[in-house]
Amino acid sequence: MPSVSLRKLRLSPLAIVIGLVVGVSIQAVSATRCESLFTPDTTEASIVGLSSSFGPSDKALAKKYLDQVPNQYARLPKFSKLSAQAIKAELEMTPDFIDRSAIIVTTTDHKRGLLGGIMMVYSHSLSEKLPFQNSEAFRGFQRPSDEGAAVEIGRLTTLDTAPARGLERGRDLILRSLRQVSLDPTVTHVYVHTSAVHARLYRMMGFQPESIIKYDDLNYLIRYTRAEVERHLR
Repeated sequence: MPSVSLRKLRLSPLAIVIGLVVGVSIQAVSATRCESLFTPDTTEASIVGLSSSFGPSDKALAKKYLDQVPNQYARLPKFSKLSAQAIKAELEMTPDFIDRSAIIVTTTDHKRGLLGGIMMVYSHSLSEKLPFQNSEAFRGFQRPSDEGAAVEIGRLTTLDTAPARGLERGRDLILRSLRQVSLDPTVTHVYVHTSAVHARLYRMMGFQPESIIKYDDLNYLIRYTRAEVERHLR
């Protein structure tokens, strides 16, 4: 079973909700979906999901996480003027995405309390769309024909009340996602659908994008190469 680093970084002030995007193989995730990693602060990280490749307890934890995401995203400018029903519709997971996704969640000991998570949606061919391609901003975006497997990383949230701890947990979740991506040699690119504010955050973290497409201040599409992911993990 592949190992995942327990190295810690720091990341978002307040319960952060960031859309980051990465490329990875679902096979690599499936192989480690039952893996639980304990960090020095006694929290537990697990890979879960809603697809048939996950067991009942994994599905329940994934649903618990996805159910609370709209409440967190309601704080973002992009969603603040939308009704609860509209936010839920905007974040709805189609069956196609469910079959190609996995979520890394952090919980208190024995999964008694949810502390945060990040979702990965995989694409192994250009015919398999990523979530950002269903958005109004980037619905017409055509991914390059020479692109290999890709993954969109998003729905990143931390529920810590202390800003510094939320910052640390958020970066740890991003790092775990990137390490998962690096396990699959077919991955060529990473995508992030985010806002201008969070685009600056990724630059502060040291990520160097291959390209950035701006639709408006609330919709940036950032593309990273595999080489950049590996460079950042070194």
